[in-house]
Amino acid sequence: MNHLTKLVSVEPERVYQICNIFVNELGEAIGDISTRYATVSRELIDIALTLQRQRGKLRSKGLILFERLLELDALYVKDVLTELDRRPI
Repeated sequence: MNHLTKLVSVEPERVYQICNIFVNELGEAIGDISTRYATVSRELIDIALTLQRQRGKLRSKGLILFERLLELDALYVKDVLTELDRRPI
């Protein structure tokens, strides 16, 4: 997953597609700390936020990915959301 974080600025569409497949396949395991998949949630969150900083469709895809991680209660996602809500505009 670390490689995808580095590639998101170069191949954002492809990275989004891979992450989307990953999230759909793993589902709730991403939020279950007893699985090894929960540990990649931080990278997925970072990718979603990076995509949201892009223009056009990538921005909305980043939001979709982040919301999906919220739905699945991914590890760290609520902490990141709280941090973002506290930032001044």
